[in-house]
Amino acid sequence: MQSYIANEGHGLKKEREIGDVKLTVSYKPNDLIILQDVQGKGKYTMQDLEQARKDFGGYDYFVINISRSGKEVLMTTSGRQELNAEMNELMFNMGEHIFLVNEHSDTIPFVDYIYPRMYGLAASTDLLFVFKKDTAADDRELTLNIEDFGLGIGTNKFTFDKRDILAIPPLDFKNTLN
Repeated sequence: MQSYIANEGHGLKKEREIGDVKLTVSYKPNDLIILQDVQGKGKYTMQDLEQARKDFGGYDYFVINISRSGKEVLMTTSGRQELNAEMNELMFNMGEHIFLVNEHSDTIPFVDYIYPRMYGLAASTDLLFVFKKDTAADDRELTLNIEDFGLGIGTNKFTFDKRDILAIPPLDFKNTLN
């Protein structure tokens, strides 16, 4: 499924470069979140999968990768004060800079985000954002807005066609059971 998402023809991955900053936004299907959750618990059953579907099914997930000069954002910061400011934004305030709207300009409720520190071991800063699932039947698009949070990139919008999201093939969990 990772290769399906990475194939830009499927509309689930968008990229943009602004100066030396590269933004990549990918929709992460619920099935991948569910699989990650149950595999993290070791052995699991179909009941575990069904419970995970209930727990994670009401949300849309987006992964945002941000790199500056091909490195994690914090690894390219020059001074201590700038490092502390950027780290504070990444750790505590990104929910104020990222929002999801549908084609009617209704804001989809933000739930949470995860920022795992990689301490220079990755090529980008990766964040997972969680939003309530947009349940409006007539919506055809979701737009993820990234406002500048100190990188000098301005506001960037990434639009996803809901038909592409709905067309994601489901994982065959039977092949993953322990």
